[in-house]
Amino acid sequence: MDKTEHTPGPWNVTAIGNNYDHHGIYADEGPCAQGTDICNTVYGAANARLIAAAPELLAALEQIAEHEYRADRRHRGMVDVEEVETLRRIARAALALVEKGA
Repeated sequence: MDKTEHTPGPWNVTAIGNNYDHHGIYADEGPCAQGTDICNTVYGAANARLIAAAPELLAALEQIAEHEYRADRRHRGMVDVEEVETLRRIARAALALVEKGA
């Protein structure tokens, strides 16, 4: 992705009200100076943490997709180039979901 169109991270998780299985996700920076709601209600802390990790996961996928394997004499035979390319294809497919939607 050349241009970031989403609210920049980090995103944070907070419990909503007295029901601690409902969570909100917000960002400290973005269009609203007081914080930006990313998602008002998420059921389950694990789901909320996964969504809140989205900016960092996106950045990791972008790095994997753009990584160029450079072999030198010290690493010959230690890395499976086909496996690296497979991982890059998987990362690009996930990035395509972000760019184009599912």
